[in-house]
Amino acid sequence: MKVLLVFPQQDRQTGLFIHRAFKQLGCQVELVDAKLEPHNMLPKTKSFNPNLIFCSRTIELLDQMKEIRKSFPNIITICWNVDKRNSVKEFGDKLLNLFDSCHIFYTIALGNIEEYRKMCPNTKVMHLQQGCDPQTHKIEKLTTADHTAYDCEAMFAGWISKRTGRPPLFQYLSEHTNLKLYGKETKNLITDSAHNKACLCSNIVLGHNSWPSVAISMSVRDYKVMAAGGFLLTEYCPGMETWFKLGEECESYTTKEEALDKIKYYLSNEDKRKKMAESGYTAAHAKHKYADRIKQVLEDIRGYKCI
Repeated sequence: MKVLLVFPQQDRQTGLFIHRAFKQLGCQVELVDAKLEPHNMLPKTKSFNPNLIFCSRTIELLDQMKEIRKSFPNIITICWNVDKRNSVKEFGDKLLNLFDSCHIFYTIALGNIEEYRKMCPNTKVMHLQQGCDPQTHKIEKLTTADHTAYDCEAMFAGWISKRTGRPPLFQYLSEHTNLKLYGKETKNLITDSAHNKACLCSNIVLGHNSWPSVAISMSVRDYKVMAAGGFLLTEYCPGMETWFKLGEECESYTTKEEALDKIKYYLSNEDKRKKMAESGYTAAHAKHKYADRIKQVLEDIRGYKCI
């Protein structure tokens, strides 16, 4: 299988993890950085002649995608949107047009699928959650310096802006517990190894959805935390219990008061907390890897003539 992967690569996050997954599954992969060189998707298609184009939600790809569909009818095209909204209309007409221009469109949010199918009638809309990358998200060996830097009762790493609805939650929890926040706004963003260590050093690692009414729309953060061996307490969204074993692999909350109550409970029950973190780690690496998701993608396209 020859795959042209058109995803951002410079931040060495999602695009890198998808690249590794395709290669792990035996695919030959060529890259186009969707942020830095979106104009190269069509030229690279002509020179590489892939079986599959797998792209991110990047508006600048729309015109080239339409040309590819017209000029290379045997190449399967897929777009994966790793974000969600209460209404998909919020993504705008151009992005919706891009989604509708591909053979298959994946959303991480099961709750958005029916609206996508109405807005994008020319594509096959399917659900595909994100996951963890075992090479990056793993249990780290901790030093005294790591404990000094990261030890706390609870932590959160990610965007803290008003748009996410997170500031009121964090303000409330900060008044009642030792909460550490890591992000661009606080100028102490942590990723990869540093994030892994923080997840282990914090007794409780918070997750937050921002759009909690959207069914099965969990953040990639949840997988990263569990894969690093952290105890995950994350915001509930409908259907989450069909994906994670709540109370066994991780825990959830729906209100700031419930979040605080569960923080207090699990701080007082260390054995339960550690056992759940171990179960979450096992589950993340057993069934929630990017390779598991890309394996599903390859199975989904087997019916197409070019494969």
